[in-house]
Amino acid sequence: MTQLRVLEAKALMSNSIVKNLASNLNDLASVVEEIRQLSEDLDLPEEETKSLIEKMNKAKELISEWSKFPWWKRLFKGNHGKELTSLNEEIERFCKVVMPAQSRRDGLKLLKEFSIQTEKIRGVSCSVPRPPDFTVGLDVPLKELKTLLMKEEESLLLLTAAGGCGKTTLVQMLGHDEEIKGIFGEGNIFYVTISKTPNLKVTVQRLFHHVGVQVPEFQSDEDAINHLQELPKQVGSNPMLLILDDVWPGSEPLLEKFKFHMPKSKILVTTRTAFPRFSFTYNLKPLNAEDAMALFRYSASLKDGTSCIPDEDIEKVMKGCGGFPLALEVIGGSLRGQPAEVQLSRVRKWTNNRFIYNPDLLVRLQSSLEFSDDEVTLKECFMDLGSFPEDQRIPVPALIDMWAELYEPDEDGINAIANLHELTTRNLANLVRTRYDDSFFLWCDILVACFLSSYESFLSSWCNIQAPKVEVLVLNFQTKTYSLPKFVDTMDKLKAFGSCTIQVSDALPNLMEINIDYCNDLVELPAGLLLRLRSCTDLSELPDSIRSLHKLRILDISDCLSIKHLPKHIGELCNLEELHMKGCLNLRNEFPQSTTKLDQLKLVICDEERTKLWEPIKQDLTNLEVKVAEKNINLSWLLKS
Repeated sequence: MTQLRVLEAKALMSNSIVKNLASNLNDLASVVEEIRQLSEDLDLPEEETKSLIEKMNKAKELISEWSKFPWWKRLFKGNHGKELTSLNEEIERFCKVVMPAQSRRDGLKLLKEFSIQTEKIRGVSCSVPRPPDFTVGLDVPLKELKTLLMKEEESLLLLTAAGGCGKTTLVQMLGHDEEIKGIFGEGNIFYVTISKTPNLKVTVQRLFHHVGVQVPEFQSDEDAINHLQELPKQVGSNPMLLILDDVWPGSEPLLEKFKFHMPKSKILVTTRTAFPRFSFTYNLKPLNAEDAMALFRYSASLKDGTSCIPDEDIEKVMKGCGGFPLALEVIGGSLRGQPAEVQLSRVRKWTNNRFIYNPDLLVRLQSSLEFSDDEVTLKECFMDLGSFPEDQRIPVPALIDMWAELYEPDEDGINAIANLHELTTRNLANLVRTRYDDSFFLWCDILVACFLSSYESFLSSWCNIQAPKVEVLVLNFQTKTYSLPKFVDTMDKLKAFGSCTIQVSDALPNLMEINIDYCNDLVELPAGLLLRLRSCTDLSELPDSIRSLHKLRILDISDCLSIKHLPKHIGELCNLEELHMKGCLNLRNEFPQSTTKLDQLKLVICDEERTKLWEPIKQDLTNLEVKVAEKNINLSWLLKS
């Protein structure tokens, strides 16, 4: 009887333990599941919660088994009760001892991580870095930039130029300018580098830290922008100047957000891309020859009159750098401290090659020369510029015709024109309006040379092209003498030919049009129905062989500044119908008598001063019409290589 009472007492105790354990499990279930889910989301180790979950699952199984026993059977399940008691004690101990310790530890770890991140943000100051100790050629741009920045009608100003032109140096000079600091206050000038992958939340956090304000925990970019409008209230009554350096394409919406939330303040953006949506832009030009020489000599530590490198070689290298400060510093710096023989050897190699190649310069400019995977055609167009003589302007119509045929054929050349504008927007090329025909020319710079220098050299020999249907051929040569490629013989339908200093043989019987630009030493004129000799500014006279061009119908000598008289036997051009001669400023002498024999001449276009020379000729050529060319004061066409 006594043993039965003992068993009954143990059974009653086990029932109490089961009820207590079931209650604990019910209270812990949702909390432990939430801890497990958060640990998984945060990629935390699962061992610590795993043991508790295993004990809870084991306890559930034992409770389930216990509930199925009849009351009398529970009297004989002492071991079962002991196991339940042990599990209950272990779970209670875990909750009372282990979990508080873990919570304390996790809180300290979180605080440490927060402190680290905060220090990272604080460690990246928004103060404007000091500009380099030696700068040259930026005083005038600094003055012009300050003037534009002070205009009230715009709050955002783009400073744009190709990579390596000195944009960052210029804004650093601006940030430390005494006049600028007097207007904005030194503490109200912020400088942030944006780069290719901007982080808006971190940028706004840095701005708040700069003014000593507790950084809010932004949940999203929109949240950061909403807080940004509070920043002007933290800086006092003076306006703010925010300099956003190195902004990449695709960040235009970010600029709009800053602009919208910063009334009465100014934003200065440096970028390689002239974003079309922002019209308030300052374009930084490369250094002129004098400033470029000063920077190159400083970077190379070359003193005037004491260098072993001839001045003419230094000028060639300097010209190859295109006036880009970065190129001048890197190329010049590669000579600093080198023995005289090494310096001279390197300069000779640079002057003998078409492109100046330097791996350090290529790395520094690499970001300016990146094209995305869907910009293959644009990249090819950019590379095509290297096919033309360096520093010489390229006729845009020729580029458009070439690109329209090579890459994205369309009837009106819209795709080619769009690529042309995109290269210009990225400051990878420049468009220049010329004096005549309202046409445009494109010239390539150091970026093209740097880009192409990383590729294998092109073969100089001609391949055997079979193109019997070609009607237009454009060749660009850099040498004074060059023979035509053999495949020209097979071009039976060739009607138009463009070159620089090339002699065309009679092997092209169907040739109708020839364009010769920038030629100053013409010896013999090729045959054709249309001959253009435009902008041959140093050509002093037309060769006597012009008398043999009996089929010539149109002759264009526009802007041939040095021609002083027409050929003596020009009258033998018996089929000449049009003569274009505007811009022939030195043509002041009376025309030769044979001019009166140009019976087929119907139209002459010239300057007003030249019209007087045609008055006596018109008495014999009664059907001749002499038109005065439209005036155009744009003299950019004079800046040829």
